[in-house]
Amino acid sequence: MLADCIYGSEFDSMYGMIHKAIAEMVYEQAPEGLLDPVAEMKEGRPDLFFSPSMHSDEITLEIMSCAATTLGLPMEEFMIRFGEFWIRFADRGPLGAVMQMAGGSLAEFISGLDQIHVAVREALPSALLPKFRLVEASATELVFAYISQRTGLEPFVCGLFQGLLLRFGHDGTVSRVLREPDHEIWFRVILERSKC
Repeated sequence: MLADCIYGSEFDSMYGMIHKAIAEMVYEQAPEGLLDPVAEMKEGRPDLFFSPSMHSDEITLEIMSCAATTLGLPMEEFMIRFGEFWIRFADRGPLGAVMQMAGGSLAEFISGLDQIHVAVREALPSALLPKFRLVEASATELVFAYISQRTGLEPFVCGLFQGLLLRFGHDGTVSRVLREPDHEIWFRVILERSKC
């Protein structure tokens, strides 16, 4: 079972893992010697970064806001960059094996994302996880639906898929193209060329 790959690892503190990734991104990208409020928050509240408990979106957004300020980025740009960073962070951590099982191409990966989230839900039953549905696929374009009860994360989703383009060796662009009823947002990924 997919969830067996992740139980007993750092993965069962998924929300803390997201906060840890934010802190790592700031550490890697902030100018040297800059006062880092995320590091201060990490020192003062380690439970937010290494805890198996759920954290509210408000706490995560507060950490993201500190990180965006530290890096001198507007929040939307930070969320895009963090989405890209998250793919690299997750790939080299406990989620790496699960990500390998999700598919060998971007289209397969999108189709397998919900399976990853099934495993996450087993570890964190109260997590509010999105769903993804591949709507169209061709050699040069993918359209997928992102379905979530949570709002405001669209820039992060764009960044995730920009990171996935890089992971699968493609140049390309990601854009939001349509908002459907019932919290469904469609994105288009244009595959310009393979880097392989």
